[in-house]
Amino acid sequence: MSENPQPEAPQSPPATPARPPAPKGLPPGFQLPTIDFEEDRKGALRRLGLLRWGLVIAGILGIVLVSVLIKLGGRALDMTMGAFETQILSALDPQVLPAEREAFRRAFADFVTRAKGGRVSQEEMGRFREKTLDSLKDGRVMKEELTAITQQLENP
Repeated sequence: MSENPQPEAPQSPPATPARPPAPKGLPPGFQLPTIDFEEDRKGALRRLGLLRWGLVIAGILGIVLVSVLIKLGGRALDMTMGAFETQILSALDPQVLPAEREAFRRAFADFVTRAKGGRVSQEEMGRFREKTLDSLKDGRVMKEELTAITQQLENP
C-alpha cells in the first residue's frame, strides 16, 4: 500500500493590496502608491528604538556637560575677576600710591574669595562691574575712582 504523494500546490505570493482608482482629473495611467502598513509599523518601532537610545545618549551627554560646567565655573570666575583686576591695575594713574594699590589688591582678593564661596549677591557683583566699567571708560583709573572701588569692595 503505497501512498501516492500528492503534489503540493504552488504557493502564491501574498496578496498585494488592491490599488485604489486614480482620482478624476489625473493623467491616464497614474496610480496612487500603495502603503504597506505592516512594514511601516515595523519601521516605526525600529525608529522608536533608535530614538530611545538617542535620548539615553543625550541624557548622558547632558550630565557630563553639567559636571564640566560646574568644574569650569570656578575657573571662569577666576578668569573674569582676574581680567577685571588686570584692567584696573594697568589703567591706574601714576598718582596712585603703592599703599592704595595694595589696599585695592587685598580688598579685591577678599571679594573674589567671598564670590567663590557664594557670599556675594548678584546685585553686589553688578554694582562692582558697573563701577569698574565706569572707571575704565576713559582708559584711566584715577586715585578717587580706585578709592571708591576699594571702599565698595570692602563695604558691600
